[in-house]
Amino acid sequence: MKIQFTIHGEPFGKLNMQPVMIKGSPRAINPKGNVRYMERIISILNNIPEVASHAGVIFEKNTPVYITIVAYYKVPDSHYKYYKSTKEWKYDKEGSDMLKGLIKPTKKPDLDNISKVICDAISHQGGIWHDDSQITSEMLSKYYSDKPRVEVCIEEG
Repeated sequence: MKIQFTIHGEPFGKLNMQPVMIKGSPRAINPKGNVRYMERIISILNNIPEVASHAGVIFEKNTPVYITIVAYYKVPDSHYKYYKSTKEWKYDKEGSDMLKGLIKPTKKPDLDNISKVICDAISHQGGIWHDDSQITSEMLSKYYSDKPRVEVCIEEG
């Protein structure tokens, strides 16, 4: 079985745990950004018919899982210009090269942090796999797009 979904909006990477003092004892809390993004992913997963209708986990314990994550970042506004000669808004040369994949994003969030927050959300949702230790192969990529999003594909592998 193959599970595919899209998380619309700018890619988000897992934030580090935040140290706090609670009643004089040091603790670490999960930042609200992580929690909100994971809740979004869980909501998306719960609305996938194959996931919602499946009893138990889709990829049973000890089943190897292959995951592909492609993050699409918004082309910076500085590359979107108004051209008086043609009276239209369009991307400049560098912006066009970004959309063609000739220039790739070398900015945050890091791909490994994007993967961490997505895999943690999938594990918390509980219907896809037993544990993210089942991931035996992972393909991560970053590109620019005029529609920022993260596309995820999970399959046995």
